[in-house]
Amino acid sequence: MEKGHELESKIERFFQLNGYKTQRNVVLEGKSGGKHEIDILAEKSDGVTTFRLMIECKAWDKPIEKDVVSKVSYVLRDLGLNKAIIVSLKGWRVGAEKSADELGIELWGRDKIEEKLGKVAIAELETIEFKKVVRGFPKFVSEEQVESQIENESKGFLGLGKEEKVWTKIIWLPSYLFEISCSREEGIIKKSIKTTKVWNLYEAVAGSWFARFETEPSLIDVEVENTIQPKIKPTKVKNSILKVLEKGLEVTTTRAKQRYAKMLENMGIPLPVTNVNVDSITEIFYPFYISLLKKGEKERIIAVDGVYGVISKPVGNALTNNLSYIKESLKT
Repeated sequence: MEKGHELESKIERFFQLNGYKTQRNVVLEGKSGGKHEIDILAEKSDGVTTFRLMIECKAWDKPIEKDVVSKVSYVLRDLGLNKAIIVSLKGWRVGAEKSADELGIELWGRDKIEEKLGKVAIAELETIEFKKVVRGFPKFVSEEQVESQIENESKGFLGLGKEEKVWTKIIWLPSYLFEISCSREEGIIKKSIKTTKVWNLYEAVAGSWFARFETEPSLIDVEVENTIQPKIKPTKVKNSILKVLEKGLEVTTTRAKQRYAKMLENMGIPLPVTNVNVDSITEIFYPFYISLLKKGEKERIIAVDGVYGVISKPVGNALTNNLSYIKESLKT
């Protein structure tokens, strides 16, 4: 069994033995309208009140960072739960511990896991080969298939300004799948409202839109190696879209209307539109081949879609603008 699933199973059993009713990998909708999947929801009632806590299990091969704590804190508040516990086999960085203290998040490391589950259980967990399974898109493109694109991209115009390729890696990029209803007014005399639905993908590092689907895409469990933790919250992406729409409907000049229309288009909103509603938000992971190119002191990342094999400029720009964060996440 995959280590993360085994850790969840053992932790869930511990809470069940201590009188809690539990659910695994449950999806709940928060006050923001976004949906959150949590590893374990544990509930205990005394007949008058119900105490609800979330447990996130991290069977990663490295300590967790403070971003994990911040995300759990956000989900805890958005769902209105009473408490959150993060269980991490490899512990945590100093920044994560400080954030947990400030935000009231409880951390369980190896010693605490052994105390709760026993030496046999911790030994069983440590003998399982590390694998990480996420919800997202499978990789269909091989590295050999994208090498020529990366090579052409690094040559520059007519071979001038050639960049050195430092490395190429396959990563699963954290992303938010937005289910969006877009409405527009139609008709001259007899007006009516027509609503269409799209599913947009926004990368979770800077919030850039990079893909749109006309029908809901199928997601699967994918075994991955390199992942990056989200840096931006989905509510920030949602609020940015709604703010641009609001401003675009307020302005009166043709030039201003065109400017805001272009901004909405760059955010993946099909035009024309008079109202946008984000129906659901799901965190997923999407495969990209990313290559670090260098010329002198300047560095940039190009990103090739691991599903369709095309270069994604929005993702490449977003990762380049957050280069130190990407390097730290990948330990390069």
